[in-house]
Amino acid sequence: MNSKTILATSLAAILAVSMIFAIGQLTTQQAFARPDPGFAVGDHVMKINLKGVPNTTNRACDGSSSNNIYTPSGTDDGTAIPVGHQHIQWHHATTNTVVDHCTEALDGDYAKVDLMDGLYIYTIRMLGPPDSAIRYCSQISSLHTVVVVAGDTHCVLDTLVVREKGTPKFTIPKNVFDDAFEDQIWSLVASDKFRNAQIDIWELPAA
Repeated sequence: MNSKTILATSLAAILAVSMIFAIGQLTTQQAFARPDPGFAVGDHVMKINLKGVPNTTNRACDGSSSNNIYTPSGTDDGTAIPVGHQHIQWHHATTNTVVDHCTEALDGDYAKVDLMDGLYIYTIRMLGPPDSAIRYCSQISSLHTVVVVAGDTHCVLDTLVVREKGTPKFTIPKNVFDDAFEDQIWSLVASDKFRNAQIDIWELPAA
């Protein structure tokens, strides 16, 4: 084996070790960066960034690989069931991914998140300027469909998440699915100042 071959082999070995080390560091950093809500949760499944936008300009609603969901800000008129409320569908599926990245004011249909069957809870962490807020409620899909068609009582948007001054905090965990077989529909509105909320999906904590 000549000196050039030895040098090339040595460089390749060093590069391979460096790559392994870098991947190890990256894995460690990602694990370290896992959000800590400060109360008992299971494994972290996915993070979704709910982003408030000021207009209906296209936001890469379909075909994006991001975990962003876009919804218009300024939709909260203060009533129990605001006329301009938007929707996110949480869908039983075989993958964990955001499928439709925009609520209906932006692209004509609900935002949609696919989640593998499982027992999950979610937390919401409000980011952005102080006093930005979202307000929402949740129903199983069949009930929501009946409500829309029959004009019956819609769920009241009574869960309020506000960005307070100081360090953003996670809300108390709530179940993603109320039913093991049905999709869940969120109805939501956002304040004028709303810019970003971090929705984390977790497995249920160990008993």
